[in-house]
Amino acid sequence: MQIHQCRDIQMILRTYGLLGPATRYIDVAETDDTIANGATRWYRVAVVPGTESATVVELYRHPEDIEYVQLIPKFVGAAAGS
Repeated sequence: MQIHQCRDIQMILRTYGLLGPATRYIDVAETDDTIANGATRWYRVAVVPGTESATVVELYRHPEDIEYVQLIPKFVGAAAGS
């Protein structure tokens, strides 16, 4: 998910009932220059299994906080032949 520069990720997690933690996805240092240039912040956020699509739809409805949201499945590997 990509949040607006002026939004706090912890506030986003609380507001939308996300479990977290939120992990910085594209790591860009927050300096005066990046803030002044409107640098966006991307995070990966864990959600309750089975609610992935509904969570994406719900977050999409709030462009005032979230600029972009995308479902990125986490591969849970298994041993070959199992």
